[in-house]
Amino acid sequence: MADSVVRNNLVGVAADGVTPLPNLGTGIDITWSQRTIVRDNVVLASPETDLARQCRRCRGRGNRIGTDSSATVAGTIGGAGVVVGSGTDRALIGGTNPLDANVVANATGDGVVMTGGSDATLLGNEIWGNGGLGIDLGDDGVTQNDAGDVDTGVNDLLNQPALSRAVVSAGTVTLDLNLDVPAGNYRIEVFDNPTGTDPTRYGEAETLVHAFTVAHSGSGIEAFSTTFSGSSGMQLSATATEDLGGSYGATSELSQVETVEAADTIVVNSSGDGVDINLGDGRCDTGDTNADGAVACSLRAAIAEANASAAIDVVHFDIPILDAGYVAGAVDHWQIAPASELPNLWAERSVLDATTQLGGDAAPVVLLTARASRGVRSVFASIPTPTTPRSGGSRLCRSRATACSSVSIAP
Repeated sequence: MADSVVRNNLVGVAADGVTPLPNLGTGIDITWSQRTIVRDNVVLASPETDLARQCRRCRGRGNRIGTDSSATVAGTIGGAGVVVGSGTDRALIGGTNPLDANVVANATGDGVVMTGGSDATLLGNEIWGNGGLGIDLGDDGVTQNDAGDVDTGVNDLLNQPALSRAVVSAGTVTLDLNLDVPAGNYRIEVFDNPTGTDPTRYGEAETLVHAFTVAHSGSGIEAFSTTFSGSSGMQLSATATEDLGGSYGATSELSQVETVEAADTIVVNSSGDGVDINLGDGRCDTGDTNADGAVACSLRAAIAEANASAAIDVVHFDIPILDAGYVAGAVDHWQIAPASELPNLWAERSVLDATTQLGGDAAPVVLLTARASRGVRSVFASIPTPTTPRSGGSRLCRSRATACSSVSIAP
């Protein structure tokens, strides 16, 4: 099949466009095809949707998969929402025109999975509410970034951006990220995930909020920054796509999520013990990267920066699961083991809040060894209510609800 168009069909849904009418087989299966366009179809209830399998230069645009045409009725896709299979070359799912965006939702598996193929482009799509990853290259879960991006595989296993910092001031979000990819230009798409992220904390791609292009020298990790309109609490994820000048190439998986914080907040994202390399600049940076490839911020560096910078009042936690301090168990937790005594937190009215660590709103999930100063150690006890000042006039733990659990102290 070549140069064909599959358009305006209702699949797995009654004629009213909203009542599920599940089909037994694949919703749409484009196999052994060239330049086929699949556009403006609704697939509400189906085992899966193969928009591109053994397909060259196929296009999937404006489809609604796992939901109705208004994207308000929840359907059921009993597998991956979209499958891009082996033999596929230069498929385009979505596009830079908002009308080309596909909605992929409510799949029991991944939103989009690439089981094979190369140079598949995913742009502008709305991917949310799925049981697996938003985008999965290789059908094997999160593919971690590698140094120099020299690995090979589906879509060359292009490294995803590593989001380092997202802060908002006067309605403008500043997003910092690292990127380690071959030399070339890349389109970075940034998404908000208001209904939640994957349990791995790697994003889906619910709402496109910003896109920009960067030039990378191919010399390793390079830092980039961008600004756009937004607000505190946004849960940002991002992809990188090769910008070939007039067309696009391979797209990465989605990054780990970075929550937009107020400008007075810094985030501990590493169990390491590095010191801040530029005290007083309002940024926590040990000059290294964390387990996700983002700029690393240790607890030691965060305390020092909060003490040195008048702009920083709040310290939050978001240490990744891949961090060396992560310990799996009945209650998964992260251990911070300073090599020497940590400094006191002296900043006036500072808040050191470990409930912000994944799972920390239910139980203490960060363990600080006893090698810490009394002022800091007092922060990390399990505190039933917000404390009165104990160190430099600081309120040491912010309550999210009626209780404030932060971090346990090793004996």
